[in-house]
Amino acid sequence: MKIAFLYYDDFAEFEISLTCLLLHKEDLVFTGLDNKVYRSEEKQKFVIDLVASEINVNEYDAIVIPGGDPSPLYNNEVLSNLLHSFANKGKTIAGICGGSVLMAQMGILEGKKCTGNTCGIFERDEDYKYYRKSIIENKNVVVDGNIITGQGQAYAEFAVEVGKKLGLFKTDKEYEDEMKWVKNIR
Repeated sequence: MKIAFLYYDDFAEFEISLTCLLLHKEDLVFTGLDNKVYRSEEKQKFVIDLVASEINVNEYDAIVIPGGDPSPLYNNEVLSNLLHSFANKGKTIAGICGGSVLMAQMGILEGKKCTGNTCGIFERDEDYKYYRKSIIENKNVVVDGNIITGQGQAYAEFAVEVGKKLGLFKTDKEYEDEMKWVKNIR
C-alpha cells in the first residue's frame, strides 16, 4: 500500500503520529505544497519526500490530512485538484480536526457524513459554513465510503479507523485489540 501524508506549516503532528505508527510497514510518502522544511504545531521540523504537484494519484491508496490551521491552503488549486483526484478515483481521503475542515472547504465533504474540528462541528463554529452541504455526525470518527473524518481529540480512534479502511485488520478481534492498544486499555 502507498499512502501520502500532507504536511503544511503548523500542522498538528500528534494527530497523525499513531496513524503513521500503525501504517509504518506500508509505503508512506510525506508531501507538502513546497519543497521546504515544515514546522509542526509542536515546533518539530519535518521534511517531505516529494511535492504534492508530483503525486500520481493512480499510484496511491490514500491520503491523510492532519489538523492544525489549514486556512492558508484554502485557495490552493494544486491541493484542491489533488484531493478531488483522490475523491474522484475512490481513493481513501482521511482528515482529522483541521484536515476535515480543509476537506469541507474544498467541497470534498458535500453530501457526505462527517465530523471534524477538535470535538465536532456546531452552528456556532466559524468553520460551520464549510459543512453546510455535509451531513454532520458529531462522533469521534465518521466513515462514509472512501472518506474518513475525525475529531482532533480522537486521534487514536482515527488511526485505527484508517487502518481498518485500508485493510490492516483481518478480523474484528484484531481491530478491537488494536483499538485497546492505541488507547492503552488493558
